[in-house]
Amino acid sequence: MIDVLTVIVHLGVKRDYKTIAFAPTYHAVGLGRGFMPSFWQAGTVIFPATPGFSPAFLHQVAAVEDVHYVMLVPGMIEPLYRAWDGRPIGCLKSVSVSSAPTPLRLRRQLAEMFPTADLMMGYGMTESFSISLQRPADFLGHPEGVGEPSLDARVRIVDDDGRSVPRGEVGHIVARTLAMGLYYNNDAENTRLTFRRCTDDPEGMEWIFTGDLGRLDPDGRVTIVDRAKDIIISGGENVSSAEVEAAIIEHPKVRECAIVGLPDERWGEAVCAVVVKTAEDIADEALAREILAHCRRRLGGYKLPKRIAFLDVLPRSPFGKVLKRDLRKSHFARLVDLESEQKDESKGGRA
Repeated sequence: MIDVLTVIVHLGVKRDYKTIAFAPTYHAVGLGRGFMPSFWQAGTVIFPATPGFSPAFLHQVAAVEDVHYVMLVPGMIEPLYRAWDGRPIGCLKSVSVSSAPTPLRLRRQLAEMFPTADLMMGYGMTESFSISLQRPADFLGHPEGVGEPSLDARVRIVDDDGRSVPRGEVGHIVARTLAMGLYYNNDAENTRLTFRRCTDDPEGMEWIFTGDLGRLDPDGRVTIVDRAKDIIISGGENVSSAEVEAAIIEHPKVRECAIVGLPDERWGEAVCAVVVKTAEDIADEALAREILAHCRRRLGGYKLPKRIAFLDVLPRSPFGKVLKRDLRKSHFARLVDLESEQKDESKGGRA
């Protein structure tokens, strides 16, 4: 429960604050960030009447009574924005986002809906609880970041051998917190891979290897580059799925996007964008070419999507995370192959 007190301090949750418990409370973030801060401060926790996320519910409640704090996941922001009537919601004092990187477009939508609220991005995992939290001043100005280490956390960036790398270099994000776990029950192999010592740690303690790649800037702020397992190796080059997603989601006709690597004889892995359109009357092939042109202005040639698939919805977990493992196994009925569009690109190298 030390982590709950840390979150209360970071998020500024005051006594008697009212919240809506959107995220499932069986999950660490839903419980530790969504439910407990207001509960511990003798506040009121409102549960939606029906299971699943209802984007209209927050707007309905906020129209008749004050809601002071909410915790959201990125997959909730776009539906909330589409259900919004355009009138600023001024009762919110604090809004926290967690569980996945949040592109600038979604951050701007939150700022438009809740103009007077402190908007913050959190980073953590079940094994550690809170790792970092972003200050409101950085929410729009540093959209790729997830903030500074929490009060009860230590964060390092290390190489494959567990040695610290210089500030600004990409490596494995590892953390120690006062709320961290010690092992996985009946799972010795994952325990060995996750709870490890850093080679150059003079204290010789175990750290949580998060599975994320990232960097620390000169001010100690954490930026997540990608999940290590989501890095795509195309033509011998590493491609961050998060970077490509952030570029594509800025296209005005794209509602949602996920990037995965698909097996490819020539490239090893081909960068594939899985897109949900803003309107079904937009032609797939025409939009695919628009997205490619959009990406050419923002990304190096080796990062450009070689295939674009279209779905009505992205597969998500009950907590709202995109299930990329499902996408990698999918046989897309609506797939546009852009390989011929990229013959002028260098063969796997940087453009």
